[in-house]
Amino acid sequence: MAVKKPYHSIAYKGIVFKYIIAFIIGLGVGFRYIPNPVMSGMYILLCAICLYFALRENLDKLFMVLPFVCYTEVYMRGYIKSMPYLMVEYLYLAMFGFLILKHLKDKKAHSHAYILMIVFALMELLNGLFPDDARLFKPIIINS
Repeated sequence: MAVKKPYHSIAYKGIVFKYIIAFIIGLGVGFRYIPNPVMSGMYILLCAICLYFALRENLDKLFMVLPFVCYTEVYMRGYIKSMPYLMVEYLYLAMFGFLILKHLKDKKAHSHAYILMIVFALMELLNGLFPDDARLFKPIIINS
């Protein structure tokens, strides 16, 4: 009886070719051979692919594409100012928020400490309704 190897998944087929393509694109980005509009389009496409895989709950493919988005964010912050500054963080919130909310009824909490986190977020929100300086409200809420 043959033992099924874990790398027989479709996600691992042609993995060497995928690494070669990633290396070539990385060289193009590093030496700035790829124009910024093309780079922006590729970045938005990668983010959209991540969101698509999250909505389809295909976590194997999601976690194969997500590192490329994370590593590219450094370049996007430094050289392309037209992208939202915290785009990957917003992507995380959208993807993992959807996945958590979708499976909330299937799972039970491992700890009741999440109640304290919810209370803290509510206190920050209520505290932000009447701040002394309105400019301070956004960073507090975003970080909470």
